[in-house]
Amino acid sequence: MEPVSAVIGIAAAAVQGVRDLINDIQNIRDAHDLIIQLRDDLIIIEQQLNTVKGIPEEDWNFFGPEFANQAKHIMQLCSKACQKFQEDLARWTRHSKEGQTSFRDRLKIGIFGQNQIATMSAQIRNCKLTLTSMVSIMTL
Repeated sequence: MEPVSAVIGIAAAAVQGVRDLINDIQNIRDAHDLIIQLRDDLIIIEQQLNTVKGIPEEDWNFFGPEFANQAKHIMQLCSKACQKFQEDLARWTRHSKEGQTSFRDRLKIGIFGQNQIATMSAQIRNCKLTLTSMVSIMTL
């Protein structure tokens, strides 16, 4: 597989992972402001990844295989961060029903999850900034 097609494939997989996490976050009622901010960052990441998917192969060839490999690595890290947070979120909300967060789960998220949410938000924000920079360079 050529680096360009690998990058586009990773972008497509990353978009799906980000979309799944956004949906999970939207299902939490009374979500903490930090989670709402995280959701907004994820929406921007999804838009950036969709832009990456739409970049023609000849444009990727202009930047060379090193740039494609770096882009692939960035998107993989972003995907892993989203997957990890989605797993944590599922664990924290296992007593809730879709669209209705249980009191027990709200406590878990509010008390025990805040540090992990803050850490994950920082990782997601870094992904967003890196992807935004990469897309900006490519679309100039």
